[in-house]
Amino acid sequence: MKELFEVYTENKETTKEAFLALKEEYSHCTAANWEQGARFVLQDDNGRNTLVELDFPTNTDVSDGQMWLCAYEFEGEMEDFSADIEAMSEIYNGDFSNVYEDMKTFAMRE
Repeated sequence: MKELFEVYTENKETTKEAFLALKEEYSHCTAANWEQGARFVLQDDNGRNTLVELDFPTNTDVSDGQMWLCAYEFEGEMEDFSADIEAMSEIYNGDFSNVYEDMKTFAMRE
């Protein structure tokens, strides 16, 4: 299996404070409805690609703290990914210091 993990917080930290600071940065954004705090891509041995994003709504009150895990399946390269085909999503209630493991587990669900 191949994996890729990217974090978009300042200093690439995976703490609740770092993700809330990133969310605060986008809280007044009106150009997009959702932003990503992290991305995890898993390619299994059969060539199936699963992208998991840690998403949060923009232009909202940061105090709600709500973030989502959203999974997408795609074939080919990352450029072939389409957000139109969401496989599953759920509110993320995990420990942000374990976000890598939580996203990997989410990607491996059938």
